[in-house]
Amino acid sequence: MKRMLLDNSAVNSLVAGTDHSQVSELYDCLVRMQRAQVAEVFAIPTNVIEVALCPESNKRHFMAKRLNDLIDGKRVLPSFEFAVLSDFCRIAHE
Repeated sequence: MKRMLLDNSAVNSLVAGTDHSQVSELYDCLVRMQRAQVAEVFAIPTNVIEVALCPESNKRHFMAKRLNDLIDGKRVLPSFEFAVLSDFCRIAHE
């Protein structure tokens, strides 16, 4: 099974409709791939920040729900920035 990372700004594309409660074609495609056990979707911290920065509460709610559904609430990989910050903190404490 292949791992798929959601790129920056991808979470915005998971919702559709004027009230943002409908799923998008991208979301449907990712769900079908997971059900067929072709791929697993992983989020990165940037995806969470994207949700948090959404100014519309209704859209933010559905973005968070779709993201959580895709990653089963557990598949989040560390980003490069996290690794750099971790190294920086380690060096600073030496």
